Amino acid sequence: YREARAIGESIERSIAGLDAPSVIAELAAVRAAIEARIGTAETAKPALDRALVAASRAGAPELETRVWAMRLRHELFAGDPARVEELMPLAKAAAARAKRDGGELEGIAGEALRDRGNVDEARRHRERAWASKDPLRADQRAVLAMDLGAVHLLAGDLAKAEGAVRLTREPPE
Repeated sequence: YREARAIGESIERSIAGLDAPSVIAELAAVRAAIEARIGTAETAKPALDRALVAASRAGAPELETRVWAMRLRHELFAGDPARVEELMPLAKAAAARAKRDGGELEGIAGEALRDRGNVDEARRHRERAWASKDPLRADQRAVLAMDLGAVHLLAGDLAKAEGAVRLTREPPE
């Protein structure tokens, strides 16, 4: 990843003067992912912010929504679930502009709420994430189902927890 970091920095310098906000947003998102792996939370955050601004400038709400998901995960992994809750309305606004439910965002918010001990609200977010018609990979749907099972288990509802875990084997509709 260190070589990828250097290449990303070089490309970013090369395109700094271009009026290509979608390209800048994609590159900044990749740079943020690299920093999240080999840097620190603080080195990834500026790249995420650059990606959000550029995606917004590009009028690319799907890209902006994807970057918001990265930003929310960033805050969650940095140990700040309260910040996820604060940023969620902005992320959901981007999802709405992209004509999406924000299923992935709801799942991340559910995780943040669970981390803060708000099991009921976490369950509601996870249920909205599961019900979303947004395109999700099979592994994302499986994680959502497992997370939904976990909040049901925390709430003491073993039958619903088992049902949610069984959903991991169901193909999406």
